[in-house]
Amino acid sequence: MLKRIITALKCAIISVVTAIVCIFILAVVSYTTGISNQTLTACVYITAILSVFIGTFLSARVSDTKPLVSAVITGLIFYAVIAVLTLILKHGITLNTHFFAMTAGMMATSVLGAIIGK
Repeated sequence: MLKRIITALKCAIISVVTAIVCIFILAVVSYTTGISNQTLTACVYITAILSVFIGTFLSARVSDTKPLVSAVITGLIFYAVIAVLTLILKHGITLNTHFFAMTAGMMATSVLGAIIGK
C-alpha cells in the first residue's frame, strides 16, 4: 500500500510539473498574442486534463497491481494540490459550473488514464 501511495505521489508531482509548464506556455502566448478569454479558458481545461492524464497514465503503467486505484489516488492528489493552490491564491473556492466541470473532467481523465495505461 505504501509503495502504491509513493508511486501515486511521484506521478502526481509529474502531473503538477506538466501543468505548471503548460500554464507558463499559455501565459507567454496570452501575453504575446491577443488570445480571447474563451480560448484561454478552454486551454486551461485542456491543460488540466492533459496533466492529469499523463500522471494517471504513468501511475497505471508503473503499478504492479490495481492500476485503477493507483491512478485515482494520483488524480486525487493532483486535485488536492489544485484545490490548495486555489484556496491560497483566491482565498476561497467558488462552486460554479467551472468547478464542477474541472472536477468531473479530472475524475474521468483519471479513470481514462488508468484504462489506457494498463
